[in-house]
Amino acid sequence: MKPRDNIRNALLLFSIFLFLAGIGGIPGPAMAQTGLVAYYPFNGNANDESGNGNNGTVGDINIPDSAPFLTGDRFGAANSAYVFDGMNDIIHVPDNSSLDITGGITLAAWIYPYEQKTQHIVRKGPEVNPEAPYELALSGTGAIIFGLNL
Repeated sequence: MKPRDNIRNALLLFSIFLFLAGIGGIPGPAMAQTGLVAYYPFNGNANDESGNGNNGTVGDINIPDSAPFLTGDRFGAANSAYVFDGMNDIIHVPDNSSLDITGGITLAAWIYPYEQKTQHIVRKGPEVNPEAPYELALSGTGAIIFGLNL
């Protein structure tokens, strides 16, 4: 686990929900289910609670010190958000055909960047692929980046 003094250089990711075909919504009991393919409320883990089994693995066994750590979310709920070190922390979700774009797409995330620099929030495909099918990121200038390659 990372020392908590890295928080200054971290990206705090609260929750992610992803729609590939259908409508967006607000996480929680009233959230729309039509077209929902992944929902990560980070209830102490990186499991997908959409029912589609797109569970995430915290960290990468091939990358030392790549596991973000659990923390409180924006409402103070314990173990409901992850802190990323801004260098190599990752939550990996294995490829699944349910994550392929077949219609409309909505990517949404609650984030709190501690440092202004280019960083991925959600991305399908390896980081070395400059043409990922889709991604949501922050630029070094603080702009939000949405990329879509069909």
